[in-house]
Amino acid sequence: MQPSPTSTTPEPGLTRVLLSALLLTLAGDYLLWPATPGVSFSIFVLVSAITLFCNRNREAYTRTAVAAFALLIASVFQSAIELSVSNWLVLACLLLVLVGETSFPALLPGWARWSEALLAFGKAPARWLWFGRVAKQVPLEAGPTGALFQVLLPTVVLGGAFAFLLGSGNAIFASWMSKIVEEIWPLLPSFELSGRRLALLGLLGTFALALLRPAEASPVPRVWTRRIPTFSAPRNASIAYWRSVSMLGLLNVLFFAANTIDVVYLWIEGALPDGVNYSAYVHQGVYSLIAAVLLAALVLISIFQQAPAVTSSKAIKALSLVWIAQNGTLIASVLLRLKLYVDAYQLSELRIYVAFFLVLVTAGFVFLSFHVLRPGNLNRLVFSNALATFALFFVIQFLDVAKWVADDNVLRWQNDPHRTLDVAYLHSLGASAWPALITAAETPGRQEAHAAFVTVHKLRESQRRNLEEGNWRSWQWRTTSNARTLLEREIRTRQP
Repeated sequence: MQPSPTSTTPEPGLTRVLLSALLLTLAGDYLLWPATPGVSFSIFVLVSAITLFCNRNREAYTRTAVAAFALLIASVFQSAIELSVSNWLVLACLLLVLVGETSFPALLPGWARWSEALLAFGKAPARWLWFGRVAKQVPLEAGPTGALFQVLLPTVVLGGAFAFLLGSGNAIFASWMSKIVEEIWPLLPSFELSGRRLALLGLLGTFALALLRPAEASPVPRVWTRRIPTFSAPRNASIAYWRSVSMLGLLNVLFFAANTIDVVYLWIEGALPDGVNYSAYVHQGVYSLIAAVLLAALVLISIFQQAPAVTSSKAIKALSLVWIAQNGTLIASVLLRLKLYVDAYQLSELRIYVAFFLVLVTAGFVFLSFHVLRPGNLNRLVFSNALATFALFFVIQFLDVAKWVADDNVLRWQNDPHRTLDVAYLHSLGASAWPALITAAETPGRQEAHAAFVTVHKLRESQRRNLEEGNWRSWQWRTTSNARTLLEREIRTRQP
C-alpha cells in the first residue's frame, strides 16, 4: 500500500521561496523577452533547475533526482545547439522528475511522484491563490528582507498595473516610462508596457510558483498510481482458455500468410502479380501494417490480463511467443517497405521517424515477451515502455535528422541522372539542409541546380540580415554555423 503523505513539500522558508520565485520570474523575462527562444532558453531551464535544488533540503537529493539533473544538463547543451520538439519534451520530462523527486518525498518513488508533479503543473494557476494567502504571512521579524518584501510587493504590483493602464492610453507616458526604466536598469534591452509582456511575466510567475512550491499531494493514492487490476475470474475457465487458443491460432495463421507473401515478393524480390501497383504495395500499406502490429500488442496484453488459470497455460504462452515473432517479421517487412520506397523516390524526416517508431515498437514486443514468460504486474510493462520512449526521445534530440535527409537526397540525385530533386522540400528542412542546397547548386548539368542556386541566394540575403541584427538570446549554434557557411561560400552555377 502507498503511504498517505503528511507533508508533501520540504519547506525551506516562506520568504526564501517567494524571493526565489520573484528572481526566477525576472530572470525569465530578461532571458526570453523579446527574442525568440535560443540559447537564452537553455540558460533559463538550467537556472530553473538550480533554483529548485537551492530551495530543497539535502534529503531531497535522491539518486533519481541527481541522475535527472545530469541528463538535464546534457539536454540543455543540446538546446543551445538546436531547439527541437524532442528536446523540448525531454527537458519537460526531466523537470517533472526533478519536481516530483524533490517535492513529494512521502510518495512512493517513480511514477507516483512524477505524475503528481505533472498534476501540480496542471493546477499551477491556483498557486496564485496560495500566494495571496501566504504573502501577508511573511514575518516582519524575519529581518530586513521580510520587511522589505512586504513593503515593496504591493507597491510594485499596483505600480505596474497602473503604469500599464496609463501607458496603454497615453503613448507619450509609455515612452517616458520606457526611457526611465532603461536608465535605471540598463541591462534590459527594452521595457515595453504591453499586454504580451505582462502575459509572459504572469506565465513565468505561475511557472516559478508551481516549480518551487507545487500543490500538495492528495492523502489518497491517485487512481493512475495504483496497480492495474487483472480481469475478474471467468465463469468458465475452459471456455476462456479455448477462446484464447482459437484467437491466437487464427491470428497466427493470418500473420503467417501475410509474412509469407512479404518473403516472396519483398525479401526474394519476386515480380508483383498482375493488378498490384508497386507504390500501393510498398508505400500505402505501411500505416495499416503498423496499426496491425499495435493492435496485436493490445490483444496480447488483454489476453494476459486474464486470470492465471488461463494465462499459465503453456499452449497459450507458446502461441503468444510465435505471434510475437511473427510481429517481429512483419516489422522487418515494414522497414524494408520504407527502404524500397526511399530507393524509388526520396528520403524524408517522417520516414526516418517512422523507422525510429518501429524500433520502439520492437522494444515493446521484447518487453511483452518477458511479460508472457513471467506474467506479473502490468504496471511494470507500461513503465518499461515509458522509459524506452523517453530513452528514444533523449537520443533523437542529439541527432541532426534534417541533415541526414538532405545529404542523402542530394547524393542520390547526383548519382542518378534520372532522379529529380525536391528543392522546396530541402528548403523546408531548415538550416541543417543549407550545406546540401549549396552542393546541389554547384552540381553541373542538372535542371534543379539553378533552382537550388536561387534558393541559396535568397537564404543568403535573409541570413545576412539575421546575423547583423540578431539578438544573442536567439543564438543557436547549428543555425549560426550553417548561416556563416552560406555567406562564406562562393557559389557558382549555370543553367543546363
